[in-house]
Amino acid sequence: MHKSVLRDDAQTSQNKGKTRVLTYTAQRFKKMGLPCEYWGRVLSPLGAHFSFETIETPITITPLSQIPNVEVQKVVALLAEKGSIQEQRCYRNAIIIARELGRMGIAVRCVEGYYNVCGRWCKHRFNEIGGLYFDATAEYFLPVSREYIRYLGVRLYSADELIGVSAAMGALVNSTPYRFHICSTLPFNPSYEGGYDEGNEYCLNNDGVLCKNIVHFAA
Repeated sequence: MHKSVLRDDAQTSQNKGKTRVLTYTAQRFKKMGLPCEYWGRVLSPLGAHFSFETIETPITITPLSQIPNVEVQKVVALLAEKGSIQEQRCYRNAIIIARELGRMGIAVRCVEGYYNVCGRWCKHRFNEIGGLYFDATAEYFLPVSREYIRYLGVRLYSADELIGVSAAMGALVNSTPYRFHICSTLPFNPSYEGGYDEGNEYCLNNDGVLCKNIVHFAA
């Protein structure tokens, strides 16, 4: 999403154990659109704490046409038309939708969880507004009727929180603090992944701490 820039060790200094973000780094983070409250956590990502609401419940999806706020359907349709949301990009799509609607003063959150398509559970991300859940990625790009899809919601995030997590993961995966790595935040759970993990090297544990994703592959 953003060009890689080599990290200059002189960009940060320690002040009583706290990371102080200096001018060059601050400028890079601003250009990324990363809220300032996440800057220190991105510079020291492993073990950093992030917040979410735990729900862990089956979810009923509401079609976009039935969301009471008509602006939701309009914004999602425009994002799809422009190619801003895309097929097989559910993690990214949910953030983009929540941020775009948030700029309009419409509070939309991102849901981290799973969906089961024709008998197979996979990690997935979709959106929530006022207690209703919608899945733009499936509605626009998945050629399967809703009656064949089941959902489990696990965590609720603000868009900014997931941007912070994605930047912190980018610093770990790419060895630079100036790139996003957008993937699931969930730890491996064989009950919903058929004995294999879908590839997120890092995750947030149940306390919201960024750590290595411990994966146990099925024999």
